[in-house]
Amino acid sequence: VFTPTEAGAAACGYALLYGLIAKRGAFLKELLPCTQRAVNLTAVVFFLVGCVGVFQFLLANKGWPQDMAAWVGSFGLSPFMFLVLLLAVLLFLSMFLTGVAMLVLTVPIILPIALSLGIDPIHLGILFALAVEMGGVIPPVGLNLFAVSGTTGVPLTQVMKGAIPFLITDGFVLILILFYPDLALWLPDLAVQNVFGH
Repeated sequence: VFTPTEAGAAACGYALLYGLIAKRGAFLKELLPCTQRAVNLTAVVFFLVGCVGVFQFLLANKGWPQDMAAWVGSFGLSPFMFLVLLLAVLLFLSMFLTGVAMLVLTVPIILPIALSLGIDPIHLGILFALAVEMGGVIPPVGLNLFAVSGTTGVPLTQVMKGAIPFLITDGFVLILILFYPDLALWLPDLAVQNVFGH
């Protein structure tokens, strides 16, 4: 039994063994280019992770999250209104930024503010993930629309039309979870009760 991450690693291992045994010549020919692409992608992710470490250090050293939390609190926003405004910003930004970039740039600032308003971090995380996922396919500039069109050869307009049902469904789910947090929190709460007995 594997977790999703472990299943991906196991599938890669199986593919390597299969390639070495069944299609040795073609496998060895493609191994180096595939490895180079994997190294490039991994390097980008780890570079972002390294940058966010420096970014978080600067934030903590200067006390900016606390200052921003106090600034947001001065407007008298309720937790619900804060989440509505946050989702609007996230949907806009995620049309232009990748999920990893959104995560490392915004969470160190958003999380302290949300916690100061009493927002459940699990609820916030689920809303964040849904908003970033939706933003990537919002026409006409969602990054994932261009990625799908480029890799499949399907015209961009057709990809946009195909994304509309997904956007409607995901938007409905986002609104439901925004108004009814228990839809997102009942399973984690149940897991905590089963593990810790309270």
